[in-house]
Amino acid sequence: MATGVWYSQLFENTFDGGVLLALPYEALADWNGTGEDYEEVTGEVDQFLLRPLGSGLGLFVGDDDGVQEAHWMRFDDQPGVLLVVWGAWEDPRRPTLPEDRKAVARDWARRDDPRQSWLAQRLRETDLKWQGHEPVQSVASGLLLLLHAEGLPLKARFAKPQAVAKCGQVVPVGVAPGDYRVETAVINELPEGTHFCLVCRWVPVAIRAGAEADPART
Repeated sequence: MATGVWYSQLFENTFDGGVLLALPYEALADWNGTGEDYEEVTGEVDQFLLRPLGSGLGLFVGDDDGVQEAHWMRFDDQPGVLLVVWGAWEDPRRPTLPEDRKAVARDWARRDDPRQSWLAQRLRETDLKWQGHEPVQSVASGLLLLLHAEGLPLKARFAKPQAVAKCGQVVPVGVAPGDYRVETAVINELPEGTHFCLVCRWVPVAIRAGAEADPART
């Protein structure tokens, strides 16, 4: 079991395609995923796309082979928050569809999903190549939301806690209000391995500036 790590509930891409969206609460009214804007985004996104939404920014995440599940996570000893979007993994307990969503949610809440311990260890390794995105994202509300980018976010509902969320719902995470640098990485073990996921992290600007000023900091 991974200790010192917090995981949000799982979000399942029940639309079986498209892209996911992470945006600040205050930007909800600035995105309309019902028409040409959504089609434009799906054509532009190459795994990650940080795009203006009104006076703010939203992060769109997707892959040509599709994304299946996603969740927020946080290390107790690191600032900011991470979003992990899964394209492939192996779990012998989930071999067929349809699945028992309650059992999946229960295993995740108990940290019995094998991805959790693997991911916590993998993200602490130093060989990951992180790419920074500009400009910085302001999160004045202190609340980031995860949802599917298709549809109207204003009509989405908060998912029931600890259940597996689905499209049409949002999964929130709290952060300290302020400005954040968005950095992304790809973990791809395919075809020899079993894991493929897209990872995004929000690093407070003050923390990132301090690390750049002092190379000894990690």
